[in-house]
Amino acid sequence: MDFCSLIRGTAPARSTRPAADRPPRSRSARFAPRLWQQNVGLTAPPLIVRILCRTRVTDAIHSRIDTGPNCRRLTPPMLHKPNPAPAPPLSNLLVRAATASDLDLIRTLLEGDGLPASDLEAVRPGFLLACAGTQIAGAGALERYGEAALLRSLVVAAAWRGHGLGHRLVKSLERQARAAGVRTLVLLTQTAQEFFARLDYQVIAREQTPAALRSSSEFRSLCPASAICMAKSLR
Repeated sequence: MDFCSLIRGTAPARSTRPAADRPPRSRSARFAPRLWQQNVGLTAPPLIVRILCRTRVTDAIHSRIDTGPNCRRLTPPMLHKPNPAPAPPLSNLLVRAATASDLDLIRTLLEGDGLPASDLEAVRPGFLLACAGTQIAGAGALERYGEAALLRSLVVAAAWRGHGLGHRLVKSLERQARAAGVRTLVLLTQTAQEFFARLDYQVIAREQTPAALRSSSEFRSLCPASAICMAKSLR
């Protein structure tokens, strides 16, 4: 039977054989038209719907059919995306000061995220590490200049992102800075302005930062002029 002839209304009449003489329909064939109409909103004649469902029921249900504003894509329960993995237990992470033996791991983590690391041996910023066993899950550092300090090299390993570890590291660095008598934290960023803004850092001009801090390698050469300067008072 030609499908186009069905649409034009020229298809031969349906069989008039008694129901007892007709071949039995499968349960899926009897159910498919009703499923189609209820879920997709198709208003075509039942015979056309039945043929479509018999021939390509899987493709028909999972394809976006142009049937008007009520059309929507169906997703069977078995095709639903699995629930996201639970957040790693941050309480099991150990936040500690870095040692000289951690330098290579820190450099690898920074370079993998596109952050400057060429001055680490010369400057020796004070790093805090969030460690999961022998692995470094995140890191951040302070580079002090009098009553101000440069918050730099904040990085979180890919497997630990999106669970609040960056926030925890920043708060730990702020507590360390307050305890050391630092009154202002300054940073340069190209990609994390919104993250730091949520932690009350404000955008400032570079000229507003202390002169000693502007002499740092990050201000002079490592960070481009397009990097945004932000600061936070710890008073």
